[in-house]
Formats: sequence, C-alpha cells, structure tokens
Amino acid sequence: MNVKTLGQMAIWISAWAAVVLPAAAAWADPAPQPLIKRLDGPTRAKVLAALAGLVILGFGMVALAWLGARMTQRYRNSKPYHRPTPRPGEHDWAKKPLDESGD
Repeated sequence: MNVKTLGQMAIWISAWAAVVLPAAAAWADPAPQPLIKRLDGPTRAKVLAALAGLVILGFGMVALAWLGARMTQRYRNSKPYHRPTPRPGEHDWAKKPLDESGD
C-alpha cells in the first residue's frame, strides 16, 4: 500500500465512525436513570434538603473562616493603642537607676 491509499483509508474509516457510531449509540439500550430520579418523592425531598443543608453549612464555615482571618489581620496591623497594656515585669516596681550611695 502506498501513502495515498493509507490516507484515503484513514479518511474513510473516520467518516464511517462519525456516521455509524452515533447511530449505534442511539439504538442501544437507554442509560439507567440517576439515583436521585429513581427515589420516591418524600425520600428525594429529604436527600435534596440534606444536600442543601450541607452546602449552606459549607458556605457558613467559609464565611466564618474569612471573618476570623480578617479580624486577625486587622488586629496584627493595628496601632499599638488598640492592643492591651503589657503587664509589668518582675523588676519594674523600682525606679531606675537605684541610688547606691547609702545616705
């Protein structure tokens, strides 16, 4: 076989696949319905409500994490007068320098 014949054969096979395979897929058995469609009405409502609750809970957790990070960042970047006063140390009760003269 030469290159021209191989090229024509490849074109013919791809054209055949483009026409025959979709037709064969259309004649095949239909795909089974998703699980949510196979449930009865009350059970489907419970499952969808539980999924909606999980989505809302997830958004709430993201929002709380975002707010906590924002508050932490604002505290770290704030002025010193917004921070609590540091407690005095062990030796801060006396004035410096101490008088060593013994008068």
